[in-house]
Amino acid sequence: MRGRHLLVTTLEGAGSALGSFSDPSPAALLRAVHDSATDLASVRDRAVILRALVRRTRALLGADMAYLSLNDLDAGETWIHVTDGVRTRAYAQIRMPLGTGILGSVAAGGTSVHTDDYLADADLNHLTHIDEAVAAEGVRAISGEPLRVDGHLVGALLVAHRTPVEMPPAGLEALRLLALQAAVALEQTRRAIEIATLRTRADAVSAAAARDAALLALDARLLAALRDGGGCHAVVEELAAELGAPVVLLGADGTQRCGSPPRSGRAGGQRGPRNGDAPRRRGLRR
Repeated sequence: MRGRHLLVTTLEGAGSALGSFSDPSPAALLRAVHDSATDLASVRDRAVILRALVRRTRALLGADMAYLSLNDLDAGETWIHVTDGVRTRAYAQIRMPLGTGILGSVAAGGTSVHTDDYLADADLNHLTHIDEAVAAEGVRAISGEPLRVDGHLVGALLVAHRTPVEMPPAGLEALRLLALQAAVALEQTRRAIEIATLRTRADAVSAAAARDAALLALDARLLAALRDGGGCHAVVEELAAELGAPVVLLGADGTQRCGSPPRSGRAGGQRGPRNGDAPRRRGLRR
C-alpha cells in the first residue's frame, strides 16, 4: 500500500528523497508532555488547554499545521475544532464524514493513519469538496491519532505538511501521547459539566425541600392555633407573621370576619394601611 500506513512508519516504494516530520528527542517529548500535564492541572478553560496542546504538537513535530477534531455522531461527521497553522477558512471549517479521508478514518477507526501525499493517495476514500479544500491549503502529508473519552471515539489529533513527508516512529509516539492528553482535557470538561449539572439539580432539590418544610411548619402552626382555641384571629395573625403583611378573613358574603392588626415599625420606610386604603386581601374565605 503506497503512501499510507496504519501504525507503521515505512512506506512501500518511498524513496530516500522523501522528507520527514521532526523526530523529537526523548527530552523534547518529555518537556511537551510535562507542559501539557501542567495545563491540565492548572487551567480550567478547555479551549485554552486544547489551543496550547495543538500548538505544542505542531512545534514538537515540526509540522506546517496541526488541528483537532470532534465527532458529531448525529451528523455522522467529525469537524475541525482547533487549528494552528491553517491558512484557509475552508480547511479550518472542514466537516469530514466519518470513515472518509485521513480525518474521518482516524476519528471513526480508532487507529493512527498516515499519508505522505494525500491527494495522490488512491487508497483513501476521497470527496471532491474535501480534496478542493486540501488543494487550496496546499496540504500533502497528514498523520492522525484518535481521541478516546471513556472508551468512546470522540475525535482526532492531526498534523500536516505542505510537502510529502514520512512520520518517524518517535513522531508517531509523540502524536499518540499528545492525543491522550487532549482526550484527558475533553474528559475533564465532560466531568465538570456533569458535576455542575448535578450541583444545579441538588440545589433545586434543596430549595424545593426547604419550601416544603416551611409550608409544613406553617401548617403545623395554623393547626396549633385552631387547637388552642384562638379561632380565626389566631389563624390570620399566624399568616400575617408568615407573609409579613396584614391578613383579613372574609365570610361568604364578603364581609370581614377577622383580621390581623397593622404591623408597626416596618423596615425600609414601609407603612401600615392608612384611612381610605383598601386592605390587602389574601383570598381567605369561609
